[in-house]
Amino acid sequence: MLGDRYRVIVQTAWDGKSVDAMIALHARRSAASIRAFRAQASKGRLAVVLTVAGPIDPISARYIMRGLDRAQREGADIAVIELDTPGGLGTSMDQVV
Repeated sequence: MLGDRYRVIVQTAWDGKSVDAMIALHARRSAASIRAFRAQASKGRLAVVLTVAGPIDPISARYIMRGLDRAQREGADIAVIELDTPGGLGTSMDQVV
């Protein structure tokens, strides 16, 4: 659909080449690449995607909150939370929202 306008490269770490945007699929594992991208491509767009598969509990709530904090610190243009959950603890979900 966008292939005629954009070229997509899938990598496990940013190689320092010039790009218009980075989509980081795991904030903590991508932290070094995010910092390097921000330092070298300060005008490039950054999206951080946080994925939770399973019940919402204190651990997953902490993962989301830390990921959102990291995204904000690194100047992400957008943070996406992908949830595949049957539900969970209301108190944990309250922390997230």
